[in-house]
Amino acid sequence: MREEIRRERTVELALEGFRYDDLIRWKTAETVQPKALLGAKFIAADWPNTPANSLLLNADGVLVVEEASKRAFRTNR
Repeated sequence: MREEIRRERTVELALEGFRYDDLIRWKTAETVQPKALLGAKFIAADWPNTPANSLLLNADGVLVVEEASKRAFRTNR
């Protein structure tokens, strides 16, 4: 149940701009922030005239918005 609550909060708070604050509250920023930021699942029919190889997709066909190498969380701050 906790996982579903956190998933729902992720969606809600990301759209409202409060996701980062929620990560700090749950004390999960250390593990979540260094991971790649993912977007929507790529469905070719929804992206006409856009070849899949022109987008950065993970193994599951989900758009990678920001790579993990560009993300970090500094615990000493």
